[in-house]
Amino acid sequence: MLKKIRFRLVWNRSGQLNKRGEGLVQIEMEQNGRRVYLSTRTYVVNGMWENGLVSERHPLASGLNTALLTQVMEYERVELDYIRQGVSPTLMMVRDAIREKMAPGAKVYDFITNMLQTGSRKENTKLGYMTLANSLERWRKGLLLTDVDFQTISRYEKAMRDKGLAHNTIVGRLRQWRAVMGEAQRRKITENTGFEEYPIGRMESKHGYLSEAHLKRLEAMSLDDKQSHVRDAFLFCCWTGLRFSDFVTLKKEHLKDNWIVKKMEKTGYVVEVPIERIFEAKAQAMINRYGDIETLSQGLQRNSQVNKTLHNIFDKLDLDFKPTFHTSRHTFATLLLQRGIPMTAIQQMLGHRKIETTQIYGERDRKTLEGQLKRVNRKSNKTTNRNDEH
Repeated sequence: MLKKIRFRLVWNRSGQLNKRGEGLVQIEMEQNGRRVYLSTRTYVVNGMWENGLVSERHPLASGLNTALLTQVMEYERVELDYIRQGVSPTLMMVRDAIREKMAPGAKVYDFITNMLQTGSRKENTKLGYMTLANSLERWRKGLLLTDVDFQTISRYEKAMRDKGLAHNTIVGRLRQWRAVMGEAQRRKITENTGFEEYPIGRMESKHGYLSEAHLKRLEAMSLDDKQSHVRDAFLFCCWTGLRFSDFVTLKKEHLKDNWIVKKMEKTGYVVEVPIERIFEAKAQAMINRYGDIETLSQGLQRNSQVNKTLHNIFDKLDLDFKPTFHTSRHTFATLLLQRGIPMTAIQQMLGHRKIETTQIYGERDRKTLEGQLKRVNRKSNKTTNRNDEH
């Protein structure tokens, strides 16, 4: 007699790690002593797998475990569907059913889960798609791929806006849903995606910059040790244009004859910044104050935690936007433009491969100037009106 299939997650069954020191997570199906293994396409670094799940010490533990357990439940559902039909499924029957393409009437939620199992995607990308899947399932339980059309998408967007989600979050989810429907169309599950004529808005830029006056006020602030270090790191990057990932990996060997020469973590592009020749050599002065560049660059928390500290500091400044650590990079570029530094020189220091990327800062600077002039004109008009009244 066939027993019920037992499902569980196993890590690095082969005993071999990839080049990044990660092991594959698989789903083990066991029945009557026989076992079958199916890949989850998820890899977890050595030391981050505990008690059959991703360790809580992993920064993405919650999302990864949710995605993995969702896959297990989907496999269990396949077995349950057989049982409901009066069939006692074997391991091979369940395995083959899982591997088959999704049926035309497949639910959007099920299709996204299947898509993540069969594709090779980064963990953050998987988490984003699962967030979309869960959001759609909560909004309309059991939504079918064949039910997705212009009106359905429009209603979902309205529901997100009514819920108060940020504009960029909404745009991001709609783009992901469009990608899902495109995949369903390529698999010939649905004839149309529903997005053929649907207008998805553009992401709004969140990046402002700090003026010279703001930086002077920031320098003069009296802060505790933790806030001072975060403030100094931010200022240093305002004077060098480094990203957070490049700043926290700075070593003594990256400082050569008063130049920072470093391969960027994000792009692999080598940047060269003459820290004694720009911004009155303030970056070099800060290194001298800390004793060496590594004392300055090390000891910070994760970027998200640093941003929280920055928000507390920036509450004391009169800003019309919410800065993040990345604001320092935009400040660097914009202030250099205002000082008359050529665009091509700024491009090289930022490590932009295309000049068009750097030119965005010039456009933002003009928009900011226009906004400032409008505010000045409004204040001037109010003053004139009051004088006229008297």
